[in-house]
Amino acid sequence: MTKKALPLLTGGLNEKTRPDLIDDDQLQICTNYEIVGDGYLYRRKATSNYDDALNTEIQGVFSSVSYISEPYYPQQPLKISGEEMDGDFILFVYGYTESAYELHAFFSLSGSWTNLVDGANSLTSLLSGANITYTSNSDPQIVIGSDKVIITDGVNRAHFVSVDTDGVMRAGVLGIPAPTNKARVTEMTEWQDDLWETDSTATRLSTPGLFQCVYTVVTEHGEESNPSPLSDTLDMQFFKLDADGLDERWLEKVEIKDLSIPDVPDNIQDILKYFKVYMRVIKYSEGEGTAALEFTQQFDIVNKVNAVSGTTGNDYTLTVAPTAGDIASWENDVAPIAKTGAELGGITMVGNVKTKISFPWEFKYYHPITINNTDSKSYVDAVIRIRLHDQDSTNDDAIDNFEVTDFVASSRHLTDTSHIRIFDSDTTTPLAVCYNGYNDSSYVDRTEDGSYVDLFIKIPLLTAGSPHTIYLCWTPDGESGYAGVPDTYNSL
Repeated sequence: MTKKALPLLTGGLNEKTRPDLIDDDQLQICTNYEIVGDGYLYRRKATSNYDDALNTEIQGVFSSVSYISEPYYPQQPLKISGEEMDGDFILFVYGYTESAYELHAFFSLSGSWTNLVDGANSLTSLLSGANITYTSNSDPQIVIGSDKVIITDGVNRAHFVSVDTDGVMRAGVLGIPAPTNKARVTEMTEWQDDLWETDSTATRLSTPGLFQCVYTVVTEHGEESNPSPLSDTLDMQFFKLDADGLDERWLEKVEIKDLSIPDVPDNIQDILKYFKVYMRVIKYSEGEGTAALEFTQQFDIVNKVNAVSGTTGNDYTLTVAPTAGDIASWENDVAPIAKTGAELGGITMVGNVKTKISFPWEFKYYHPITINNTDSKSYVDAVIRIRLHDQDSTNDDAIDNFEVTDFVASSRHLTDTSHIRIFDSDTTTPLAVCYNGYNDSSYVDRTEDGSYVDLFIKIPLLTAGSPHTIYLCWTPDGESGYAGVPDTYNSL
């Protein structure tokens, strides 16, 4: 027999280059072997059955298994009905259970292997509560992070499983959705002296002007959501000037009411802890001045309710001036659908994503509309008129898949309002809209090449000398599978 000596394999793994092009000292695949000296590969260990009891437990749950994760070593032992797991790690197993594709967690409890089947706290229940459903197209990839397990499957949004500091298992989509309720503010109907400060040396909230705010929710671990819709504008332009034209009155406080948490699973709701409020005050309704939404105060969540109308009990008073430069961020998005994931230094990354622009509710279509403010002034609550040409129009601005008659009834009223909205540039704040145009020949401008409708839209802040994009979102009449806006938001 002829023998061929192995070369020095000091070049490491090269998994990117074609096999016939890699260097002589490189390998493309090296599984369960290590290099011991020149020309010698040593097999670490042959495969073996780790634990017959674990194998039996897995076989009792799944008819077929397609994925088993690396061991997950939680920072705190998992507790089930007050009893701690007595092993060091948890294994996640994915497969088919005769009726569905499921992910289960296996661990040792009281000396025996078991999967988490503790009623509402089971892993399958936690994932189901977060609207995570595995299908035949799912290809789970599980990454063990520093404090959680990151799961991607190409079908569901990237999600996680973790054991918190109390030994409770939690699971859900990565990221916290933004609240859908705006903070409510109340205009003064009579003078309220307690809202104002006249001592120039005292602390105060702001100078008088037009007040707007948003808020976010924050977990006990510091994870923050995207901001809520922008509040209505509170007119606090009650100036008092001295003989030199300097302010003698300042805004001392503002009350905001009925803050509400987003719609999240119960196990995520349990760890929501704070509201963070960001505000701005713009001195005049039109002029050169503008302002960013900056952090003012953080409050404990009093009532963890997701309510649309009525009181929530989450009422607060802002008294602390905003922190300059601490600006509200819209980068805390909920994770998209992804096929792969990774974590580095506590930062989660996902790859091969399926992503699109996101709005608070589901619509089939959206159409961006850009407004160019060529004035040298900015405007608060600017009212603009736009004309929407539907798909049957030969106008250059005709909107594909949009039909005026889907939303303007022959009774001269809007119809199917749950399936049409216009959102501000933050893709979260629904804008106030009035319309002029109806589905009959005496009220709608209708020609042989289609129809259009005129809308009057109030924009919270239109900045000087810059474009501003808003979004028309809609689902055509007769389309199914798009829930649109809940009825409670249409009855207000």
